[in-house]
Amino acid sequence: MRRVPVQHEITKPIPLLDDRGNLTEPGWARRPLPVYDRSRVKGGPARRKEWDYYLVMGDGFALALTIADSSCLGVASISLLDFQEGGQVTRSPVRLLPMGATGLPGTSQRGNAAVSGRGYALLFHNDGQNRTLTAHMERFREDQTLDAHVILTEAPPESMVICTPFGKPGHFHYNQKINGLRAQGTVRLGAPRAAGGAGAALGAGDRLRHPGLGPGGVDLAQYLVLGLGLGPAGRRALWLQPGLRLRRHLGSHGERGLL
Repeated sequence: MRRVPVQHEITKPIPLLDDRGNLTEPGWARRPLPVYDRSRVKGGPARRKEWDYYLVMGDGFALALTIADSSCLGVASISLLDFQEGGQVTRSPVRLLPMGATGLPGTSQRGNAAVSGRGYALLFHNDGQNRTLTAHMERFREDQTLDAHVILTEAPPESMVICTPFGKPGHFHYNQKINGLRAQGTVRLGAPRAAGGAGAALGAGDRLRHPGLGPGGVDLAQYLVLGLGLGPAGRRALWLQPGLRLRRHLGSHGERGLL
């Protein structure tokens, strides 16, 4: 039988990066013990790619929200997935050259992220206890406006924190995934749809930080499998992450989720 190698677990608070911009301790942690400091990323704002992503699953639908700043391009994305009718709508307005001005928090413990433009606005508010997600986008589907207000509570004490080095100095991938938060609120597109109420909805948060990769760099393709559900005894969460697949390619970062 093939033996599966044991990956290194980080068990104490550490700086994420050293003075040269390299990971001080590659591995994984159950909490955000590695402390992210933007000033240690080599190459300045032009090299950083950061985003916060939330997925809220309700009764027959899911809402996905993203605020991203990849230095050269900023994105505010809203996706609404209809599992009953088998369709989805995604709108992703972009902004040129934000260069870190989006102001994403450096920690997942607390802090706000906000972005707005003509006909849209997203706000992720984290007071250290609860996360409040607010989204508005005009003409989201034909002439219909989407409005969402969701509160995420009961964050689990443990999450998946991943520190992955690349084969080039100053290149890394830092990611935290928080699964199984309780969600309550409303998503409105035409008729309103509840995202919780009786505790039937679950949320997942995803934070990613890594320096930009230019032509000829390393392309990161991450394949994720996420299962969330409620059982008779309360909340259940199943998280399967087979790992990271790195390959040489002319391109950028890609992250794909399978639900």
